[in-house]
Amino acid sequence: MKKWNYILAGVLSSTLIFGGTPGFAKNKTETNQGTNSMSTDKPIGHGLHLWSNPGFQYTLEDRSNGMKFPIPVPKELEGKSKGQEPITSALPHLDFTSDDSKYEFYMFHTGTEREVFLQLLQYEKGKLSSMGAIKVAEDVPNRIYGFYNDGRNSIYVLTINKEGELDSSAEYVWDNETKMIIKVSELKASKPD
Repeated sequence: MKKWNYILAGVLSSTLIFGGTPGFAKNKTETNQGTNSMSTDKPIGHGLHLWSNPGFQYTLEDRSNGMKFPIPVPKELEGKSKGQEPITSALPHLDFTSDDSKYEFYMFHTGTEREVFLQLLQYEKGKLSSMGAIKVAEDVPNRIYGFYNDGRNSIYVLTINKEGELDSSAEYVWDNETKMIIKVSELKASKPD
């Protein structure tokens, strides 16, 4: 497993070197989330805040315009969402031909069957929409982390097993041609014989 520790160190180092920030690295979601009796305010920039309600269901608040929007659940998790967790701050729209009034951010969604989806959301004054989601983990062994790398405009998804060791690492990007989130690379820990 030492090899995986070096790989994890390399991923984290490249995230910081190529433009990721420590603030993004702090975001994570636990697959065994309980309920939270207190709401949590997470500023994500540009006057936007995310409020966590009991059960880790988030609401987007646009304080500049006095608007609130519930975070939509990916269609694959309708009726079986167990929680949400933001990965990134609000970023300018990935389509550079658009105006700066559009912002995008990524969320994790956990399902009752311990599956996790990565979702890209876009907010424009008065409208919050899901650009799409992709399953990034199934039967998650313990924890899952998301790191945003703005140098590559990508998300690294790391799963950690019950022993606290890296189980897998994958990189996801938004593909402008297919209009979908796609996986561009993946590393998995080898199982001992």
